[in-house]
Amino acid sequence: MRRSLPNLPALALAAVTAMLFGWIATLGSGCGPGLFAVEVTATPTGSGVPTGTPTPGILSGDVLIAGGIDASNNAVATAELYDPNTQTFANTGVMNTARAFHTATQLDNGTILIAGGQTPGGAPLNTAEIYNESTEAFHLVASKMVAARTLHTATLLNNGQVLITGGAGANNVPLATAELYNPSTGTFTATRGNMNFKRAAHTATLLGSGQVLIAGGYSNASQTTVQNTAELYDPSTQTFTNITSLMRNARYFDQMQIFPGGAPLSGQVLLAGGGGNSGIVTATAELYNPISNAFSSVSTMVSTRMQFASAIVQIAGNTMVLLCGGMTNAGTVTSTAELFNPASLTFGPTGNMTDSRRFETATAFISGPLAGEVLVTGGQDAIGVPNTVNTAELYSSTFLTFSATGPMANARYGHTATILP
Repeated sequence: MRRSLPNLPALALAAVTAMLFGWIATLGSGCGPGLFAVEVTATPTGSGVPTGTPTPGILSGDVLIAGGIDASNNAVATAELYDPNTQTFANTGVMNTARAFHTATQLDNGTILIAGGQTPGGAPLNTAEIYNESTEAFHLVASKMVAARTLHTATLLNNGQVLITGGAGANNVPLATAELYNPSTGTFTATRGNMNFKRAAHTATLLGSGQVLIAGGYSNASQTTVQNTAELYDPSTQTFTNITSLMRNARYFDQMQIFPGGAPLSGQVLLAGGGGNSGIVTATAELYNPISNAFSSVSTMVSTRMQFASAIVQIAGNTMVLLCGGMTNAGTVTSTAELFNPASLTFGPTGNMTDSRRFETATAFISGPLAGEVLVTGGQDAIGVPNTVNTAELYSSTFLTFSATGPMANARYGHTATILP
């Protein structure tokens, strides 16, 4: 049995007026888990508070790292836990199925739904399993998913169900289908309507209205056609409505973050980076405003990047977005990182990671001994299979630097990382 987390005081933060590498001065006020925003755990609502209030478990605050692809190019079933008290990783129960590029979603009862992904041979999966922290074991969900899919999204709805959209099916053909997982019955069912467009490696997030924004993704097997379209899912009708305002840029393998209540741009959604048409890796970014139901451009990122990770962080008490790693337009994997400031609508540099990474995860701690820090795990530090890493690091929102932690028990990329409740 693990001991309870101690009630440690919050980290001391820098003064509200800060100079961060010369790109911002006075900051506005603000407050408060593939990869591609599919690496979502409990998807935040517009208020920035995850739906559901599960009772803290014996591993509360630990991070569950599951699946992925190892240095031999095989999807794996192994999983491990990161303990923020000791800053170490240790193996936990093994999944029933080896999988990578799957999703991990914290349910209202505190268990973790692992869904879909791809096999060691690259075939999409239609199986799912539940991780229970009290037993440190994975249990297969008896009901099969409606469709086998990888590179999909999974979003926890306000009604406790999980919306799963798109992804790549057999032969990497993108899907327009969607389905719902009902934790009460343990079953998957198709939504009443399909998405308006086929999408894989797209993004999705729960809005304050309870609807789900779904955006971008590639729509053909060769990944040469990339969407600049977006749509809204309405849980009350189980249907998708196309947003007439097009995204400013087509993008896939990008990142999406919603700004929590009380922050500048509260309830709006940042979409940044990704790959576009013609094989271009972009540095563009844009905002989706649910009130106007439209997209608008913001300044470009410091670096082009796709297949990277992001997290909401508090810098001097102000909400910002950390974006780190990824593959650049030059075809190299980067160690650079940057911050998006919603008060000024600009990006600026922050400290570099200790390792170059793509297909890594970034998980922000909002409580416990590492409150205010971001755990970055795994990935590839160069293009190619042998470059899968078992390294991990922490980003300090106080010092704006990365430092090594871990290492992980297993090298992996295309995995998930989920904080246990």
